[in-house]
Amino acid sequence: MTVTALGDSVPSGYGCDCAGYVQTFADLLAARTSRAVAVRNDAAAGATSEDVVAAVLDSAAVDLAASDVVLVQVGANDVDLDLLDAPSCQRAAVQDCWGADLERLSANLDQVTQMAMASPRHPLVLLIGYWNVSVDGAVAAARGPGFTAASARLTEAVDAVISGVARRHAALYVDTRGVFDGPDGTRDPTDDLQDDGDHPDADGHDLLARAVLDTALGSGALDRPAAPGTRGGPS
Repeated sequence: MTVTALGDSVPSGYGCDCAGYVQTFADLLAARTSRAVAVRNDAAAGATSEDVVAAVLDSAAVDLAASDVVLVQVGANDVDLDLLDAPSCQRAAVQDCWGADLERLSANLDQVTQMAMASPRHPLVLLIGYWNVSVDGAVAAARGPGFTAASARLTEAVDAVISGVARRHAALYVDTRGVFDGPDGTRDPTDDLQDDGDHPDADGHDLLARAVLDTALGSGALDRPAAPGTRGGPS
């Protein structure tokens, strides 16, 4: 199988002296399915959903054409994170400060998902949410309760957009808030993040890889055997 990743710094593995969750997911998938799994990682630090659309229309198109599984994680760079420190946005509804950003994200993710699912091998597409679109853990706590509350509300809104796109296109949504924050939301993710409080460290990438694997295998789509003489993958 071939796995292609699209998105921002998180799937790119930015800042982590580790394999990153995309490669770790592929390794775990290979072990579970006894099939060779190749990785094509087109994610880039700082990428927005608009950047991913452009990549799919250009350089990433070749990778998608050979893909059996596509991982998409983008959206954190689509919203103006500077507004999280603005008292007005800490008090306001998410739509009042980020409504236009969320609408653009939804439209771009729709396009990315459609193009990915329509690629020749009709891959399994997983849209991956965020545990936090901004900093988390101790770094977030140092910025005060107004920041952390607004960040949590914005993250929930971004994840709602991502999961909504997944539902519309019969793709899979991968929840990561429950992984980092625990089922009751009280888990401290500080030790799973790099010193910037933003990007996952090796432990965080391992958590992400296992969340993606559980969702992919739980769908049953990867249980279908490859047809004789083909590379296989979901159809």
